[in-house]
Amino acid sequence: MPKKLGIILKVIVSITLIYFVARKMDLTAVVHSWKQMNPWYMLLAYVLMLIAMVVNSIKWQSLLKVQKIDPGFKKIAGHYLVGYFFNNFLTGVGEVKRIYDLSKESGKPHEVVASVFIERWTGVICQVSMALIAMGWAYGEAPGLKTVLIICAALFAVLLILFVAVGYVSNIPFLDRFQPVHRWLITFRQAYHEYTKAPMTVVWAMFLSVIPPVLLIFIHWFLTLGLGYNVSLWSFVLFMPIISVFSQVPVSINGIGVQELLFVQLFGILGIAPETAFSVSIMSHVLKMGVGLIGGAIFMLRKDHSIPEKDVIEEEEEAALAGESGK
Repeated sequence: MPKKLGIILKVIVSITLIYFVARKMDLTAVVHSWKQMNPWYMLLAYVLMLIAMVVNSIKWQSLLKVQKIDPGFKKIAGHYLVGYFFNNFLTGVGEVKRIYDLSKESGKPHEVVASVFIERWTGVICQVSMALIAMGWAYGEAPGLKTVLIICAALFAVLLILFVAVGYVSNIPFLDRFQPVHRWLITFRQAYHEYTKAPMTVVWAMFLSVIPPVLLIFIHWFLTLGLGYNVSLWSFVLFMPIISVFSQVPVSINGIGVQELLFVQLFGILGIAPETAFSVSIMSHVLKMGVGLIGGAIFMLRKDHSIPEKDVIEEEEEAALAGESGK
């Protein structure tokens, strides 16, 4: 019941934000722009999105190799795309799904969790860094960026603290009273610290993490051109990294509503019409769903169609820990 309630609340948040953003717009103009969408620009954006998926899969594979896990690029890319498919419904579920699937295959749940954490962390830290650099550069021309710049700087600091703190979470004094959890965290910490022994892999992951946000900038610019709007590429350089980060906060269904609000508010700072920003944002969701269909097809072709529940994962982890302690 709590899980269903959470989903209902996210649906309410998405609907409320969409209504709040769209209530004063000329929706006739928005719908007209969608009907006039140039399919070639959509195709180009789709191809770039697929390239971003490939780059992220390569990055994840390099991080998994540190943990002595390498089922091959084809399987890793498949897991990544299936995860992307599930993220189209609920943010974060995709990460749980690929952790669950690859943990079952490899028998190394702690190592898989550590690899996914680093994979996601490097992606977010690069996006926030790009946003900070771009907005710091443009601040003199658009003073309205001050608040966003402060938020980005605070988020950057939190991410750095999180990176350090995760490696020491098992040292929290009271956790040793909860033996299954404490043993799991100790094993996770050991897997996590493998990355301190492979600094060049982390550097490589950071380098690869720059590519998808750059592609995302061009993806949304092409969508804008396809809709017939003339918006500077510079606008997307400024705002797409930070929009992408905050749209991933799991308070709505796949960022729907949150992304539209951010598009309208941030692009409005540069004087871009809300109808333009709203149209591009909605078309972005359509594109993501189109890419996600590949992951959905891979999922349906598998023999195992199970979707992991949190309690199932916890039971499997406790059973594994019990087995380890009995050795």
